[in-house]
Amino acid sequence: MHLRPYLRGCLWAGGLLIVIFLIAGTLWLALARAGDQAGSQGAKGVALVAIVCLVLDLAALVVLLALAEITRPDGRPTHRPPADIPQP
Repeated sequence: MHLRPYLRGCLWAGGLLIVIFLIAGTLWLALARAGDQAGSQGAKGVALVAIVCLVLDLAALVVLLALAEITRPDGRPTHRPPADIPQP
């Protein structure tokens, strides 16, 4: 089972959602300070939706990582250790 593209997509989506949340949160605070109540509430809604989507993205990432661990062949790590480290 090839989960690498899905894991990569979840990581990119999480990073994008964090950026969206930061922008919306900053806009929310700036508009609230300027007195624009309607704009502030709109930016607040976008920030809250970004947080909910980020939580869902993290849950999907946990499930994908668990699937990747369960389906790993032989229960061994998929990477090779560096050659300069002696193996037991």
